[in-house]
Amino acid sequence: MAGLGLGKFKEMLGKDDSLLVDSSSLTADGADLFFTSLVAVLPRLRKYTLIIPLEAVNGVNEGLESADPVVKERSRKAAVWLNQAVALSDPANPYVIFVGEAKGAFADKTVLNQVSFLMPNHNVLLITQDEERTKKARALRNPATQGDHKLHCCRIKPDGTLGLYYFPEDDK
Repeated sequence: MAGLGLGKFKEMLGKDDSLLVDSSSLTADGADLFFTSLVAVLPRLRKYTLIIPLEAVNGVNEGLESADPVVKERSRKAAVWLNQAVALSDPANPYVIFVGEAKGAFADKTVLNQVSFLMPNHNVLLITQDEERTKKARALRNPATQGDHKLHCCRIKPDGTLGLYYFPEDDK
């Protein structure tokens, strides 16, 4: 399977520098292509950081033990690129950051906390398959504290590219 190149990622990511992913996207259709390619080019993108909740990683690990063969295979594919991502989480120069609690927390809450924390200083790209989480994240926007920084919310499409969420109220 051909991966997505550096130019394609620069186009998809634009000025977003903090790439926050939630659990729903780690094993979505096309996620293995997207994240495998992203992890391969992330050091060459330089200014971007991929942020992954530990709780979401735990979900992938649980999926590896699933009796459902589809869940198990998607989790296996996610584990491959997640293992590669660990090598990019060097504290001295991290391209990948794992956040949240190892046990007992909810990835959804960690994601929304990270959106609030990052927006005042960063352009944030939230990658989620969850439309409700997208709406909750967008409700956290505060022009008084975030200045010119933006929040974009995308989903992973089956071809491994990103699709921007659109809501009719965006036209208002």
